[in-house]
Amino acid sequence: MHNFTLNSELVLREAYRLASMMLAEPALMKLANGDHEEPLYRLRAQFSEDELVHQLLSLAISNRTQVEHMAEFRASHMAEFRAPLGDQGFKPSHFPCGLLQPDCEKNTHEPLTFHEACHKIIHARNIVAQADGAGAPEDFPMKMEVTLRGNKWHGNDWVAHLDLLEYIRGSVQNFSDFR
Repeated sequence: MHNFTLNSELVLREAYRLASMMLAEPALMKLANGDHEEPLYRLRAQFSEDELVHQLLSLAISNRTQVEHMAEFRASHMAEFRAPLGDQGFKPSHFPCGLLQPDCEKNTHEPLTFHEACHKIIHARNIVAQADGAGAPEDFPMKMEVTLRGNKWHGNDWVAHLDLLEYIRGSVQNFSDFR
């Protein structure tokens, strides 16, 4: 058993900030109306991607720690666990939140599970928010999808397409209490 627990209030606040930031994107871009001199546009251009990566990494580290710390507890208390995501209770390692191409040399895809998404976020060499339009990405709001790229230790390159809203939902469930 571990001698510490994560402060779920702080982690859930991070999840809320990430959700709020992403859901505010279209409204912020509408206010800027393509005007690159608009103060809100400049503020977004200066901070949006950096803030997205920071929030995503911080949340992934907390989530992965929680999944690993709570695995034994969840297994022993699954029958008592209240979870809106299924009759068997929330199983974070199996919760889908995107699509994974484990080997870029092969055209095979598999569901990106919550636990694997945490690993991919932490070990990604490249994190790119997808834009909701063609042309320069800074002229369009970010979509609710992030592309992660990396490589396995002494292995092949991989690509993961993370659905941010599903990942945030999984994060909330991961830190739900068991009472």
